[in-house]
Amino acid sequence: MFTNGPLYMAIAAVIGVVHGLVFYWIEPALPRGIATRGLAFGAILWALMALYFEFHAPFNMFGEPLALVAVELVFWIAVVAVQGLVLSIIYGRRRHELATPVE
Repeated sequence: MFTNGPLYMAIAAVIGVVHGLVFYWIEPALPRGIATRGLAFGAILWALMALYFEFHAPFNMFGEPLALVAVELVFWIAVVAVQGLVLSIIYGRRRHELATPVE
């Protein structure tokens, strides 16, 4: 699958950190609720990352059939949904909710 495992894992970790920073940056614009906020971020990742990647590399460069690309996009939905949910759980409550006094 890859020739340099440690480098691959390091790059994957850096990409995860970048996604976490993007989540933190756009979090105030996401919906309320940990699950809805995480799924919304997952939808943003899917639309901006997975669609481009699947049609650029597997379809355009490698000639994969559209049916296979569609299956891969479904798997991407699961991956980015989990990533969004995990980030939302890690960050917990919204920043502006933390700043308001408790009643």
